[in-house]
Amino acid sequence: MNISFFVPGIPAPGGSKNVFPRKGGGGYVVVDAGKGNAQWKRSVATVAKKYMAENKRKPFEKGKALYLYLDFYVKRPQSHFTSKGVLKKNAPSYPTSKPDECKLRRSTEDALTGICWYDDAQVVRCISEKNYCLFRTETSTYTNPGVSVLIVEM
Repeated sequence: MNISFFVPGIPAPGGSKNVFPRKGGGGYVVVDAGKGNAQWKRSVATVAKKYMAENKRKPFEKGKALYLYLDFYVKRPQSHFTSKGVLKKNAPSYPTSKPDECKLRRSTEDALTGICWYDDAQVVRCISEKNYCLFRTETSTYTNPGVSVLIVEM
């Protein structure tokens, strides 16, 4: 059975870390350096938990191979629009600037661990895209930033 939901919000990257010496000695503290990462992970976890509870779902069992599809939607910069709010003809079709798609994927996978699966190592195939909001497909129009999540057991 598939798991599918949309998480609204500004997708934030994960994976980069900062290391600081612990006050008073005795080791180091490792913190996530991604701007907005903690809030994004909380948003993903909150929506995933709600979906799982409403649909009476448990995480995919340990050892189950999973296919993950993530479609990220980010806001277009104001510079892509005319003063009247119309998209400029020369505006790029895809967001080729930071954050990196792979780091958006990493933070989202981490947030789903323990909720939709036991370990993100269960993801054996992943397709992940980064698009601008107001992106249209044959079946959908996405106007808000966030991520569309689809998890399928292989």
